[in-house]
Amino acid sequence: MHPMEESTASFPILYSILNGSMLGVGSIVAACVWRWHRRNPPNRAACTDEIVARAWNTLHLGALLFAIVLLFVLASASGRLFADDQVPAARLALITLIYTLLVLMISALNRKRGMTWEEGFGMGPKQLRLLRFSPVLYLAAIPFLMIATQGYHWVLVHWLDIELTMQDAAQAITEERSWLESGYLLVTIVAAPLYEELIFRGILFPYIARQVGVAGGVLAVSAAFALIHSHIPSILPLFLLSVVLCMAYWRTGSLWVSIGIHAIFNAIGALAIKLLY
Repeated sequence: MHPMEESTASFPILYSILNGSMLGVGSIVAACVWRWHRRNPPNRAACTDEIVARAWNTLHLGALLFAIVLLFVLASASGRLFADDQVPAARLALITLIYTLLVLMISALNRKRGMTWEEGFGMGPKQLRLLRFSPVLYLAAIPFLMIATQGYHWVLVHWLDIELTMQDAAQAITEERSWLESGYLLVTIVAAPLYEELIFRGILFPYIARQVGVAGGVLAVSAAFALIHSHIPSILPLFLLSVVLCMAYWRTGSLWVSIGIHAIFNAIGALAIKLLY
């Protein structure tokens, strides 16, 4: 979710100030990042080799994907066990449980491969210092995401007559109150970025990059990341966000950076929703 994905009908002045500020600051930061990149070009072969060396084998990947599908199918089926007023709390509990189980499974499979978190994902204590690059890269990406998304939404509304709606997670934040609201915010800002980055950038990206190269891996993972959210207004924004996240991981070698960008992206979106709705 993100402020640029939401309707501007409520508090248009506040929305305009928020987006205008992000566009202006982001453009300056993007220019600085590009200049730094030109002066400090990456060793492309070394970056690629580091990522590809972390690729899981097909057996481990298949086991993880099977567990993901099974858990979410069981969670969907369990919805009929709860009364309507119990569904929000039950959904939050199930999401938290699934994320926890899958992260534990990833940790176990990573150990089975004989790798530490640092070796498998660049997520050792030493790499935590790289988190300082997350807000910088987020701001640098914002102008491109905003411009592309506004154009995409214009096409959806004016050419395809598709209504712009909020994602389910965003809707839950606007509707729920008290501890449920806090729980959904925590999942959105902390749990979801960790889980999704481990799955998409940490595991799928290296696996596919080993088969078809980095460019193919970025495109395939980004398409999967966008489509799996099942939200038409978010397809292009999430695809572009995934491209940024993949390249940040490739460039820095640490999944901490991608997790940080993803968490900021979700946090800014949640903040905008609370301000505008």
